[in-house]
Amino acid sequence: MTIKRQQPIVMIVWVVSLVVLAIAYGLALFPQQRQLQRLQQDAVTLNDTLESLQQLSSPLVRQRYQDRFEQAKGQTENLVFDSEQLSKFDFKVREMASAAEMVQFNSRNQFNQPIGSTDTPQALSQQQISMSAKCDFPGFLQFVNALERHHPAPYITGFKLSQNFEKANEPLASAILDVSLWCDK
Repeated sequence: MTIKRQQPIVMIVWVVSLVVLAIAYGLALFPQQRQLQRLQQDAVTLNDTLESLQQLSSPLVRQRYQDRFEQAKGQTENLVFDSEQLSKFDFKVREMASAAEMVQFNSRNQFNQPIGSTDTPQALSQQQISMSAKCDFPGFLQFVNALERHHPAPYITGFKLSQNFEKANEPLASAILDVSLWCDK
């Protein structure tokens, strides 16, 4: 064979070899390189997580989170009734009603509903109380203001005022309030 005849055969062999090499790279090596890049990204993410956890375990950060927890706990004391405060609440409400010159004051518990998990010792429940009385408007406002200033604070979820113009000797308004209390179980 002559060199001129060998040149096309050599070129064909080179082209076929390059095609086989490209197919082998595409089938075997390229997916491995993508997997290697994903693993490197996962390693960087895990390293960042490890560094942040190491920072969280430092005494200064732990003290900061402990302070935030104590502050949040103090704030919940302004909103959650314990059993002693709950037992005294009805008497305090009656005192507020008589100070506001409300007559025919009635209150009754509507329901007591657990909130969230009841398995924990500090589980919360919501107690709904309905109150009704006859009073004038300034007396009603005085009563609502006294309720709002109570510690811990009850939530006034609704109220209704209605006037009775037919009887001149009775107070002007009939008030119905719905109050929610968050209570320790």
